[in-house]
Amino acid sequence: MLVNRLKLVNKFSSHLAARYRGTADEHSQEHSQQDTGYLPAKNKEGDSPVILLVDDVEEIRDCIKNLLEQDGYHIEVARDEECAVENARRNHPDLLLVCIEGLTDDIVAAGLRIRIRAELSGDVAVVVLCCETMNEGGKISVGDNVYVICPDNFNQLRRFLNRLQSRLALIA
Repeated sequence: MLVNRLKLVNKFSSHLAARYRGTADEHSQEHSQQDTGYLPAKNKEGDSPVILLVDDVEEIRDCIKNLLEQDGYHIEVARDEECAVENARRNHPDLLLVCIEGLTDDIVAAGLRIRIRAELSGDVAVVVLCCETMNEGGKISVGDNVYVICPDNFNQLRRFLNRLQSRLALIA
């Protein structure tokens, strides 16, 4: 499973490198128009959304954090479920992005436990970044404001997060 997660972060890293070089790789060429002037939806207070990124591999965590921060999100990070609960209690994130080792069902359960144990509202979406059991590019809603997504590249992740934040802002 870790190998697939590292392949995904390699795709994300090439996107990040292309941004720094000012060139487009195969993934960023596909959606280059969305790269320019991209802004995330605002949260209820009108601020950039706070995303708590939970990932047990530092390289993956750092890469996703850097990419999302460049898009204007405020990113908090945690390496495991316990750290995520503590961080969520302190920072009250708008969204949990969970990408940890394990079966998809177990990762979804971990995301829900974080939300419950941190006493976050059900309005806080749990997004599980999956690399194993879904077809590439697929996404499903599993209910209870929990989503599973398997992006082929960073642009798919960022578009999904932006649409989700926009939808959640309309509901609030």
